[in-house]
Amino acid sequence: MPAEEHLRLLALFMEHTRQHAGPEYLLAPFLLYNLEAERRSFFAGGMPAIVTEQLVPVVWKDKWASMQPFLLD
Repeated sequence: MPAEEHLRLLALFMEHTRQHAGPEYLLAPFLLYNLEAERRSFFAGGMPAIVTEQLVPVVWKDKWASMQPFLLD
């Protein structure tokens, strides 16, 4: 596949993901807490600190509490 086509498809995929990912207060905790600790740390390193230190564990915690049984940690 030519690089240009790969980039075009990647852009389409990213736009589709943005449109259908669901509310951030469910998506971010699900992405973080369905990873093992080492991978979670690496993944979280690419997120703004406000997401990992404030939004997920404090502001959004009540909104994603019902997902807790389905999360690794």
